[in-house]
Amino acid sequence: MEFILYICPMNDIIYYVQAYRVVKDNPLLENHSYVVGIFTDSLHAQKIAEEEELERGGKYQCVVYQGIMNINLAMYDL
Repeated sequence: MEFILYICPMNDIIYYVQAYRVVKDNPLLENHSYVVGIFTDSLHAQKIAEEEELERGGKYQCVVYQGIMNINLAMYDL
């Protein structure tokens, strides 16, 4: 397998996939989340999000966020 390093230009748009735990019986677990990946293609990010949800068997819900490389992200009210 060949390793390819992609250097993202300073202001490229990125898409990152965040997975959130979905638990109806225990609200304390609902705050658990993790980053699935960061991508430069929105369709690829969406595909990965859907695959992650299937792989996790409905226990996690994924959200694809859009951001700009090297710029602080706004806080989201989830």
